[in-house]
Amino acid sequence: RFQLFLGFGLEARQTLLAFSEPLPDAPLWRSLAYILDAEPDPAPFFRGQTACDGAAALWAMLSDPAPKPGDAVNSTAIRRSFSALPAHLRRHLGPALAERFLTLGDGEAARAIRDAILRAPGDPGAEVTRLEAEMSLSAGDPAEAEIQIAPLVTSAGPDSAEALSTYVKARVAQLLPVTPE
Repeated sequence: RFQLFLGFGLEARQTLLAFSEPLPDAPLWRSLAYILDAEPDPAPFFRGQTACDGAAALWAMLSDPAPKPGDAVNSTAIRRSFSALPAHLRRHLGPALAERFLTLGDGEAARAIRDAILRAPGDPGAEVTRLEAEMSLSAGDPAEAEIQIAPLVTSAGPDSAEALSTYVKARVAQLLPVTPE
């Protein structure tokens, strides 16, 4: 459980394998470990629980496969459970969660997730910047999205490729050319 708290999914799965007797909560912990690592879960523990009124709805929303438009989703329970997470897990899981809400067409829930991330002190990170640009695109403001994402496009780092994709979407939405650079 401590490794899951730290966000160490693979390490938690390996620890579960180290026990000779199966632990009663092992399927739950294994599923959480896959979710933390954003990997497909071969036996999703939370499948079909997005409409629940507890924390299971949050984990089901983040699990693989993601809910599709039309699926029952309890966004109030998800937002409540997300806000209860420690700041480091909100930063880690929040952008993916907000993007899933955007995919479902729930911009209000995506903004609430972003706000919960931003309430924590410190730099929220490049993923949150990209999320804000995606939210601007979703809200029909590609010019604002371009302004938000531009600094990430030129920076070196793991988020620059996704930032470039968001930048191109913002330029195309404005019917502007994308420069060769």
